[in-house]
Amino acid sequence: MFFIGFDCSSRTIHIVVLDEQSNIVVMKKFSSNTKDVDIRCCDLSAQLRNYIIEQADIFLNSKCTIENPIVVQNVKASFLIANVINAVKIRLYDAGIDFWGLDNKVWKRGCLGNGGASKDEILRFAEIKWGKGIFSEQDFADSALIGFYGWLRFNNKG
Repeated sequence: MFFIGFDCSSRTIHIVVLDEQSNIVVMKKFSSNTKDVDIRCCDLSAQLRNYIIEQADIFLNSKCTIENPIVVQNVKASFLIANVINAVKIRLYDAGIDFWGLDNKVWKRGCLGNGGASKDEILRFAEIKWGKGIFSEQDFADSALIGFYGWLRFNNKG
């Protein structure tokens, strides 16, 4: 069984796959810089679809946790992030893969004991758990902890 954490933005999908001992086995990023936001979302969705097909052995035996959309100051950015997150959920649903959406305060509280943990606190915790210098981007640390929340929550619940 694998535990997969997803962290999405309006231009990227970050994925971290954890094994049954919560070790990181894969870190993957999909990105699209296309100006056309509809095409960008479709591009990210297609990249994820292809990856699910290529890595079916991981995805079909997994529990996926996804950070739900957060409201940011820019309404357009909030809308775009929500579209990408929903595209991920649709891809997982179509592939028959279990997933759960989580508010950021839920996974932060569950992993760090603080629902309002800062980016620095998240990275510091992730580096203590998995090693300093492993995360080339903050969003990989977020994805790892989103997946770790799934590991904590579902590991012994089948």
